Amino acid sequence: MTAAAEAGGRGRVARLVDFDNLATIVILLVFTLFLIVPFATILIVSFTGKPVALLDALTGLEGARKLGSEIAANASLQFFGQLFSFPRYVRAFVNSMTLGFLVAVASVLVAMPIAYALARTRMPGRRLIGALCIVPLMVPTFISSFAFILMFGRTGWINQMFGWIGIEQLVDIHSPFGIGLVQVFFFFPYALLPMLAVFKSMDPVLEEASHTLGARRPFAFLTTTMPLAAPGIWAGLLLVLIVSIEDFGTPMILSPRGFPLMIVEAYREMVGYFNWGGASVIAVLLVLISALLLLVQRWLLRHDRSRTVGGKPATRERVRDPWVCWGLLAYCIIVLSLPILAIYTTALQSFATSWAARMVPEGFTLDNYRYVWERSMGAVVNSFLLGGAALAISVVLSAVIPYLVQRRGRHYLDYLGFLPLALPGTALAIALILAFNTPPLQITGTAFLLIMAYVIRRMPYALRSTSASIQTISTDIEGASLVHGASRFLSLWSVTLPLMLPGIVAGGIMVFLTSVREISATILLAPDGWKPMSLVIFEGLLRGEFYTSAAISMILILVVMAVQIAVFRLMGEKALF
Repeated sequence: MTAAAEAGGRGRVARLVDFDNLATIVILLVFTLFLIVPFATILIVSFTGKPVALLDALTGLEGARKLGSEIAANASLQFFGQLFSFPRYVRAFVNSMTLGFLVAVASVLVAMPIAYALARTRMPGRRLIGALCIVPLMVPTFISSFAFILMFGRTGWINQMFGWIGIEQLVDIHSPFGIGLVQVFFFFPYALLPMLAVFKSMDPVLEEASHTLGARRPFAFLTTTMPLAAPGIWAGLLLVLIVSIEDFGTPMILSPRGFPLMIVEAYREMVGYFNWGGASVIAVLLVLISALLLLVQRWLLRHDRSRTVGGKPATRERVRDPWVCWGLLAYCIIVLSLPILAIYTTALQSFATSWAARMVPEGFTLDNYRYVWERSMGAVVNSFLLGGAALAISVVLSAVIPYLVQRRGRHYLDYLGFLPLALPGTALAIALILAFNTPPLQITGTAFLLIMAYVIRRMPYALRSTSASIQTISTDIEGASLVHGASRFLSLWSVTLPLMLPGIVAGGIMVFLTSVREISATILLAPDGWKPMSLVIFEGLLRGEFYTSAAISMILILVVMAVQIAVFRLMGEKALF
């Protein structure tokens, strides 16, 4: 009996510490430490106004008592009251929501003809236009803002060109309109993909019926196609609204005085005034807004009724009308010309000796790149090291989570992995600073915390790819390896992971790609010795070092382009986001 009991006990322990349970514990620990605890910390600080040692409270009874007494003594609605009573905060909220909504509507209007052209017409050069639509996503917003200053600033070359015909200043780029202009032309791809998917999957029977009954094409589009595409249109609009509200780079470069925005105010409260409570309240509000919009966006996509019931829509001849096709091609070229001109302008600036109030630089030199080689190569190396470390950690997590979700039914890990979509970078950075600024895990100001910020914030990108990969793998293959005596870990390592490899690689590279161009969390978390390219460029622009900043910007853009093209070849359209 004793031997049997001991054997049973060992079996229970073995089951407890098997690969599935051990992996689940590690994943839950990572997300608890770097997602749940930080968000809980800023939530508490938004009521108390003082940093709290939440980790200490979770690891000991004495710490829990101390935290409880601090909350009891300091908790109030003071900072939430300030949010809605201080005129600057109120203006920041109204400005952020108004600007975000207008940018979202404009982006949808800009993207809709392109989506229709790519999905429903025989427009010449469709594949090239589709590929060029990812170009705006390759350029960090603070670089695109800088490029628009070079084009539309008081001495910008486009303003100079229009000056020849008597138009003194075509656009005031340092204005709310200027911020919106940059965001529309660099965020419209976020609206494009949901609409493109809807147009491609839409059953054309109703459209054909309207044409048969004599409706002209514009009337049929407005009365039939648009209502059917409404879920995709609304989903794209909400996605752009989220991205616009979370955008840090554009308003920091272009926002005029007297036009506060929530994302910038959160940064200033933290860095400029050390107002923990004010920064936390704004961060919590940003998270709640993003989460609500994201939930509505996901609900719309799930309830998309434009798709055919049978699974595959009836085939339909694409529109061949030359006036329609060539007109849409001209429109696509006009829309894409501004992002491409922004890259061209940055490239010219990177080789310029001097450029002001002229159509072209006064001279060209390689000195700017020589300066980068001598003074800023450390930033290039840091970008690769930080992005590479985030890639490595993300690859491990994103390979195991879909396995546990799809094969072991642990769906709560899937929800946990996609939660960071609702976290703006600035809000996550503030949360991490507050959570890890006190013992027992005092790692604020270290490269490791910045790496984990990249991992957590970009985890949904990796999971999107790996989850799609494992869904294409039959369970029979894994079952065969288990039947022949392989453990679950060995089966995952030798059978499942090799089949998931393209998705794992693509997801990991997407984490690297989005990490090296990230600025909102980086500016708050990067220690002095670990400044990446994005932060060096941003600080250079604020100091007025435009020529060398342009040079390192081109290095960053070329790195991002090369990586994005590689991911696009692996993932196709899924690589866009």
